[in-house]
Amino acid sequence: MKNLRKFKVSISLIFMSAFILSCHSFAATETERTATKQFNPAPLLPPITTNSNTIKIALLLDTSGSMDGLLEQAKSQLWTIVNELAFAKKDNVNAKLEIALYQYGSGGGSQAGYVQNILPLSSDLDELSAKLFALRTKGGEEYCGHAIQTATNQLNWNMRSSELNLIFIAGNEPFTQGGVNYKEACSKALSKHITINTIFCGDYNQGINTQWLNGAQLTEGTYMNIDMNQKTIYVETPYDDAIANLNTKLNATYIGYGSNGKSKKSMQSSQDANSSSYSKSNMVNRTISKSNHLYSNSSWDLVDASKDKTFNIEKVKTNTLPKEMQTMTVSEKQVYIEQKAKERAEINRTINDLNAKRQAYIKEQSGNSNSASLDNVMISAIKKQAIAKGYSFNTSQLDLSYTKADVDFDYFETVTAEAKIHRSSRLLNYANFLQYSKESNTIILDTRSKMRYDKMHIKGAIHINFSDFTQAYLAEIIPDKNTRILIYCNNNFAQDRPLIMENFATKAVYPVEIKSIRNSAINITSKPKTLALNIPTYINLFGYGYKNVYELNELINSNRPDLELEGTDVK
Repeated sequence: MKNLRKFKVSISLIFMSAFILSCHSFAATETERTATKQFNPAPLLPPITTNSNTIKIALLLDTSGSMDGLLEQAKSQLWTIVNELAFAKKDNVNAKLEIALYQYGSGGGSQAGYVQNILPLSSDLDELSAKLFALRTKGGEEYCGHAIQTATNQLNWNMRSSELNLIFIAGNEPFTQGGVNYKEACSKALSKHITINTIFCGDYNQGINTQWLNGAQLTEGTYMNIDMNQKTIYVETPYDDAIANLNTKLNATYIGYGSNGKSKKSMQSSQDANSSSYSKSNMVNRTISKSNHLYSNSSWDLVDASKDKTFNIEKVKTNTLPKEMQTMTVSEKQVYIEQKAKERAEINRTINDLNAKRQAYIKEQSGNSNSASLDNVMISAIKKQAIAKGYSFNTSQLDLSYTKADVDFDYFETVTAEAKIHRSSRLLNYANFLQYSKESNTIILDTRSKMRYDKMHIKGAIHINFSDFTQAYLAEIIPDKNTRILIYCNNNFAQDRPLIMENFATKAVYPVEIKSIRNSAINITSKPKTLALNIPTYINLFGYGYKNVYELNELINSNRPDLELEGTDVK
């Protein structure tokens, strides 16, 4: 009886397990079943996580004895690839980039299938360059299946099918070599939402015959071939010297800190040297990479670190700072970092402006080159697969068939950040606003339209239409920059009677469509987002050098006795 009970319990557990597995299998989505139909790997439960905007790429390079040409192309074309990926956006947000580096065919030893991880997925582009330049070819065995399996298992990939995980494997031996079946390795990669792209270094048809095409097809990747012995062709431009000179100034804006500050700053310079060892044009490509958002070094550079709102300079150990900062006060350190940030922003803007002209020149000289080189085939595959995942690549800023407008959004953001801090201590209630207005060298400034000003404004206010703001015009109307300037706008007035609602209509975005400024019969159920004229007025005055500005911060009722209005609509 005792054995019979055990037997019944075992049978019950078996049926329960089978039921749970069948339910789990049924729960798989139709998309997952279609994507894995060819290999039927075990379905994965989606993790609880948010969508990532990070493109993750593993580069698997054959470093056996015959592959010097492949390494040369990788070293000389890295920055071209990075510069193209800097244009990637998803939901109008710049994509991040992480790249891992593996060598196979010479490293790792026989037990590891001659596969060696050189760099895990990382956004550290200097580290990637250093590791890449350290690679050397030597004899060994090339096992593609083992290389793919290792990268699939070791790396921290994106977890959702909507995200972009790419493996690029390059070599010239049959894809079938080694003890790991390449089909099984690709199946495992597919179950982790990884796309395998294969690059055969040799004849296109030979790559097909040795299963490189099939290796890509198994995950709906791209099969490519390159002439690895083709030298990288650079087009020298009239803008190269200027960009190269800016690289030196750019490096001077980096402030090393922490235990790795000195070594990382040194690595930055050594990778500049590595890139220039190929040509000035290649070093220029690296400089352009350093000027874009993908080149971020918050782990060792104070300027990049300070972009994080949680960063606190007081938590940085003094002895890990540059000597010139070690005796500074906290406020002096902050000012120093802000100054370097401004310098870098200006240098980056200049580099990008020059690069736009440089790219136009290169396009004119060489046309649309689609040579079978590593950078061209990788960029083409990445763009195709990224666009399928919802990314976009807007390179329209490189079209110089027109003269660029004098619009500098980055500088405006810098001025706005400074003005925000300045403004925080210069907000007045109406009583103080009125008191200040009676003192010497003080004006009340109304920047609304001339029509609205003429109809109704605070008594004594002078008028300058906001759209008329220029340095010269402001200097003519307000020659003394020490003049105390009191500003107000529509949003300072409670919407409590029709004439106020018309002449001081609130600047706001409501959660409903408003078709008429006279339509007051609207039921607003949630708080609007205000777009008050005071804000751009303050920012522009500050940007033009007027620092003695005060803003009316109170919402005032039209019936208060000390409010005096004048204009054609004032009764």
